[in-house]
Amino acid sequence: MHVTLARFRTMLMALLVVMTGMVVLAGPASAHQGTISVSSKTCVTGSSVQVTYKVTWANVPANAQDTHIYSKTGTTTFNSAWDDSKAAAAGWATTDRGAVGSASGERSWTVTLNKSQFGGTGSANGPWEYAYFPWTNGTTSSMYHDTRVEGMDWNACVSIPEDFYICHATGNATSPEGVTNWVTNWPSDSGQVSGHVGAGHQNGLDIIPPVPGLLPNGQNWTAYGQNVHSLGCQVPVSVNVTFTDQSCQGTTYVPPAMNAPTVEGTTKQVTGSVAPGQSVTVTYSAKNGYGIIGQSSFSHTFLALPSSAAYCDRPTDQVVHDSKEGCSLVQYGDFQPGIIRRTGVREYVWNANQNQWVLEAESGISWNAWTQATGDVYSNQQYFSTCAPAQPEPVKVDDTKDGCDLSQYGEFDAGVIRRSGVREYVWNLQARAWELEPASGIAWGPWTQTAGDVYTDTEYFEECAPGQPEPKPVTDTEQGCDLSAYGDFEAGVIGRTGEQEYVWNATSRAWELEPAAAIAWNPWTQAAGDAWDDSEYFAECAPDQPQPEPVSDAKDGCDLSYYGDFDAGVIRRTGLQDYVWDAASRDWVLEDTSLISWNAWTQSADDVYTDAEYFTECAPEQPKDKSTHQDKDGCDLSYYGDFQPGAIERDGVQAYLWNAATRQWELGQVAWGPWTQASSYSDEEYQQLCAPGQPDAEPLSDSAEGCDLSQYGDFEAGVIGRTGEQPYVWDLVDRQWELGDEIWGDWSQTSSYTDEEFYELCAPGQPDAEPLSDSAEGCDLSQYGDFEAGVIGRTGEQPYVWDLVDRQWELGDEIWGDWSQTSSYTDEEFYELCATGQPEPIVREVAGVQASCRIGGVTTWVDTYTTPYVWNSETRAWELGEETGPVRSDEQFTQYTDAQLARLCTEVKGEQEEPMQNEQPGIEVKGEQAAVPTEVAAGESGLAGPLGVVHRNPLWLLAIGGGLGLIGFAGSRRRKVADR
Repeated sequence: MHVTLARFRTMLMALLVVMTGMVVLAGPASAHQGTISVSSKTCVTGSSVQVTYKVTWANVPANAQDTHIYSKTGTTTFNSAWDDSKAAAAGWATTDRGAVGSASGERSWTVTLNKSQFGGTGSANGPWEYAYFPWTNGTTSSMYHDTRVEGMDWNACVSIPEDFYICHATGNATSPEGVTNWVTNWPSDSGQVSGHVGAGHQNGLDIIPPVPGLLPNGQNWTAYGQNVHSLGCQVPVSVNVTFTDQSCQGTTYVPPAMNAPTVEGTTKQVTGSVAPGQSVTVTYSAKNGYGIIGQSSFSHTFLALPSSAAYCDRPTDQVVHDSKEGCSLVQYGDFQPGIIRRTGVREYVWNANQNQWVLEAESGISWNAWTQATGDVYSNQQYFSTCAPAQPEPVKVDDTKDGCDLSQYGEFDAGVIRRSGVREYVWNLQARAWELEPASGIAWGPWTQTAGDVYTDTEYFEECAPGQPEPKPVTDTEQGCDLSAYGDFEAGVIGRTGEQEYVWNATSRAWELEPAAAIAWNPWTQAAGDAWDDSEYFAECAPDQPQPEPVSDAKDGCDLSYYGDFDAGVIRRTGLQDYVWDAASRDWVLEDTSLISWNAWTQSADDVYTDAEYFTECAPEQPKDKSTHQDKDGCDLSYYGDFQPGAIERDGVQAYLWNAATRQWELGQVAWGPWTQASSYSDEEYQQLCAPGQPDAEPLSDSAEGCDLSQYGDFEAGVIGRTGEQPYVWDLVDRQWELGDEIWGDWSQTSSYTDEEFYELCAPGQPDAEPLSDSAEGCDLSQYGDFEAGVIGRTGEQPYVWDLVDRQWELGDEIWGDWSQTSSYTDEEFYELCATGQPEPIVREVAGVQASCRIGGVTTWVDTYTTPYVWNSETRAWELGEETGPVRSDEQFTQYTDAQLARLCTEVKGEQEEPMQNEQPGIEVKGEQAAVPTEVAAGESGLAGPLGVVHRNPLWLLAIGGGLGLIGFAGSRRRKVADR
């Protein structure tokens, strides 16, 4: 097929759209001058879209001036040439993209837009980009081009993490829960992820985690799907084991139990024993292709008690009482003196050694709180009789009075008087304590005063002296020219005042005026009229006038013409300065300099400046050097030195020099510095100003063959191919055109492997069969074969078989070996786990009767014999044990009537009737007395009496038993159904 160059470019651009989002589409445009094209690439992240536009140009006139790239972005469609009025109405904004420095080149920029500018999220079409050159070369002209973003891949910017994987479903299940075999798939890009999305791929059963910007909610990312994924793509199963401790339900003993079900996809191992006080552990392991979610091992230790049925027949606890009596019961609680009481419960505890319930030790009694009834609290009188301590000894007390006048208490001096007394303790019934009697009841002795209690002079002054009298006012004066010894005073008169205090005389015990030397004076003061005025001061205090002082003066400078016809240098003069009286300072002071009598200015030859002195003193500041600058730019600057393309520059300095003849500064010669690199062209500038034209791209083709082509896309096993090109790109570092990245079109399927080819070329080696193991435990294992009670086990395998449809090895049917005995229960284990409930014992009840003439009546009763079932460890069955008894019950006595006594209790001797020996008088025994048996077997009717005498009338019992309701003579057997 013949392909034109234009058609080839169209095909190449279609490949670029699919692979990278690159678009090179020319919209309707006209009046193109020169050659310009625009391409774009999109990158979608969230609600923002970044569109990168790339402009290439050529054939710009060499004499073009002021050329810049301008661009406008908007959504208006132009059916023909560019329309400035439509663009302005649509609100397109013009942006200057920078100057163009050569007749050919390229430039890129990125515009950030919102998805709404593309007609909504997911739209494939975006805004137009219009780029153009205006230039001036004598006439105004331009060239332009426009393009539109089309066929945009909204996932172009989605990156897939390295640890991202998909659980790929196999088989023909209808839901993820029905998939029995998962395969882990590791996609490397968003395209491979997209190949697993939706019902078109494996019925939509693949489990895919969320991918922001591509698949935000994932696929099948339910709790079940997350479990499958977290297990590395295995079928999740959960296991649970329950344990029930043994207990007493009333008086019935319920043994311990464990429920550990068999769960598909797992094997189970049980260690330990299900028995009181024992521990057991059940561990589940996942088979190949399965994973256990949550806990997989369960352990439990059963309670030590109850350990048997005997534990469940617990006696009733005892109620016990306790009491305490005393005056202080605070150690037992907030109780008043008296009696407190409490009750408690003494429980029965299980004694494992004796295998029975026994009362707990008294130390273990659970006592209730102590309580106190109202009647148990001591009355005040009871408390005094029982709890009051001995009366304390009386307390000795003292009393004192002090003062200046104690005459009301007796003939005492000023000072202190004292007395003593005794204060008894009395019982306070309400407060229940001994308290001191009131102060009014104290028995006091007489007041007394010792020599040490009389006030001393000092104490008398402190306690008895009258108030101090007011001080006496006094005055004093001084005058003179210098009163500085008294303070800051002017010449004249000063005065002061003071007070003469009253002081205490201890001898006379009276107030007296202090000596004059002790007077407290106020500071000296001077009234306004007491200071001397200037005339008084001059007359009284001024010294003699001093002699005049000689003075001199000098001036120096570069211009002294103000003072006369003088050269630059120094001029001088002399004079006299008189003293004058200063009334303000009251002193002789030098007259003001303006009043000095000066002689004329003069200048000597030595006072004229030399040239050197003139330069030092009079030359103005040297002007700053004058700077100058020079620069050049270009692609080849080797003439000026080892410089890179760009701009070079150098600086120079022109200094000012002093001219002694003209006494002024003048400019000298320029001193140039070396050339330096001012700036180097950036890679972009070098490309624009110095780069040659871009070579044509190199064509490319490629193919791949294999069993797993998922890295290239959603392809079947076989052969795939693609084409592309490798364009030349400018190497900014080496500053030359070099082959850039290869730009490939999409892979396409060339041919697919047949099922036979796939099996021959792609099928991996058959995996080893999965080992299987299983176990069963119980008391009756007959369903598995001829096994004893205990544990049996078997092993097997599950081989892999090739599935032509799914093209993978899948687990086939399980193949099991025979069951074998792993372990048999010991006698103890068999009894604990397998023994049936103990049958009720065999109870045999025997009715008894005894007739006695000695006591005149008949006694009846029932004897009970019990035969329990006991466990035979050898035969592993319940068997009858030894009979115990009898236990007698229902014993009753029936008195004979007179007729019965006469008929049954007399004995005939010849023709006379006499009372029977050892019987009641008047009762006659006729013939032989029938014996009344103590036990009557079934079918027998004989009766045995207590004296061994046989009655002649065998029907006597019917006569005497009518009122007893005694019907049968044979013992009876009764059995109750076991309640287990």
